[in-house]
Amino acid sequence: MAEDAVPVTIINEPLPPDNVRALVPRQRSLHAVLCEALMNTQALLARLESGVTVPKDHQHEIVRLLYVYCVSRVGRARVNIPPGSGWAF
Repeated sequence: MAEDAVPVTIINEPLPPDNVRALVPRQRSLHAVLCEALMNTQALLARLESGVTVPKDHQHEIVRLLYVYCVSRVGRARVNIPPGSGWAF
C-alpha cells in the first residue's frame, strides 16, 4: 500500500509549462449575444426551408412547429429593432 502510486488529481497534478495558460471565458455584450442568436435562428430557418427529412411521420409536425416558431421569432426581432440602431439584416 505504501508503494502504490498516488493517483493524479486536480489537486496534485503538476503545473503546466510557462507557455500554457488557462482560457478564461470573456463576457460578451448583449448586442453580440443577440446577434449570434438571431444569426443561428436565421441559419436554422434556411436549413428548414431548403428541406429536411424525418424518419417518422409524426415528426413532420415537430419540424413544422419548429419552423413556425423560428419564423415568428425572426419576425418579432425585426419588428422590435428600432431603425438606426446599428442592427442590420
